Amino acid sequence: MSRLLKTALIMVLSAESAFAQQPPNAARKFEISYTGNLPFFLGFGFVRKGGFNLGGACVQVSVRVTDSSAALGEVCGTHQFMRSASGSGTPRRRWPLSEPAGQQVDSLHSIRGGMRLNKLAGSHVTTFVQALAGVERGYRHGGFANNAGFSFSAGGGVDISLTNWFSYAIARANYQTARVGGTSINSLRFGTGPVFRLGKTSDQSSGPETVP
Repeated sequence: MSRLLKTALIMVLSAESAFAQQPPNAARKFEISYTGNLPFFLGFGFVRKGGFNLGGACVQVSVRVTDSSAALGEVCGTHQFMRSASGSGTPRRRWPLSEPAGQQVDSLHSIRGGMRLNKLAGSHVTTFVQALAGVERGYRHGGFANNAGFSFSAGGGVDISLTNWFSYAIARANYQTARVGGTSINSLRFGTGPVFRLGKTSDQSSGPETVP
């Protein structure tokens, strides 16, 4: 019995030692991230278009292909916040600010897929570049017809790994272009937010093997 307990203890300690050798930013199989406005300063996002800041958020899911690359899919939204009047009758400005009414569709939704290339910088920082293509869909509230068109986005960012399973995107910026309803839309999307990292780490991320 004591021999069995000793063997189990050695196995547990070996597993902990192997896990401890892996840096927090070691590549994992899946990543799920959200960049957009969250309460308590947990996230922030906007889209810059034509001198105006529009509300924007993205959910991204990536699947590791190699240690330095991942297949990526994202669903993003851009909303034109309208000015609302306060009780005193004076217009109250919300941020992100809106474009003047009628200059763009009230909302845009995009579904894109592509690839991401990652580079580890130390044990906590991951930098990346990415490119995605897909469909952008725009609509106006109040019965206007839906429109859809091609969408392309390219950019990069920096993630800080706080634990083995949780990172924070301190900066993600993408230039995106789309054509919806016969109108070209070019904008810059910026966001910060949480990143959840799931699945096994890659073997090559655990560091060099120890030679006896």
